[in-house]
Amino acid sequence: MLNIVFSEKFISQFELLDPKIQNSTVKKIDIFKSNPKHSSLKTHKLHGVLANYFSFSIDHTIRIVFEYGKKDTVHFLKIGNHDVYR
Repeated sequence: MLNIVFSEKFISQFELLDPKIQNSTVKKIDIFKSNPKHSSLKTHKLHGVLANYFSFSIDHTIRIVFEYGKKDTVHFLKIGNHDVYR
């Protein structure tokens, strides 16, 4: 199972989300922990200036941007709509 580290930015963005989205996020994170490549997550590598990062979907508009750390550690950096890629 993966160890997830949440950045301060991620936590502050998460707290601003609608409670329904927060609940969906918790469920998707559980799926991610078990299988980061689960088809429902639409996990993909980012490109351009974000080429070292990855993203997965919570719903049609909300994404989590993350990076892989050492061993089984993943760092969740940001959560939000498509502006999260900026």
